[in-house]
Amino acid sequence: MRTLRKSKPQRLAGNLMVVPVSIGARFSKRIEAVVKEMTDDAGRSIRALFESDDYAGDYGMDANVGSQARILISELQAKWEKRFNALAPESVAQMQAQAVAA
Repeated sequence: MRTLRKSKPQRLAGNLMVVPVSIGARFSKRIEAVVKEMTDDAGRSIRALFESDDYAGDYGMDANVGSQARILISELQAKWEKRFNALAPESVAQMQAQAVAA
């Protein structure tokens, strides 16, 4: 029977990067602001859907409020995923630059 040798884990070289609290706070504040925008947008959109009379029940199954809600959620997800995907690298780059300068 053959035994497998355990490989040694690779270790990263370098020093500990200490990030000042203010840099993390600015990063967090920016992300929280976008999350609030997203929450408000989703709330307005969902409220508008359920307050409209368009899906009161006289339509076929493909036009009911449940299917419209799924469509709306998919649209909101795509919209905000794109926004967060654009925000992340930009925010991280700023945070890294500030940490290196500190």
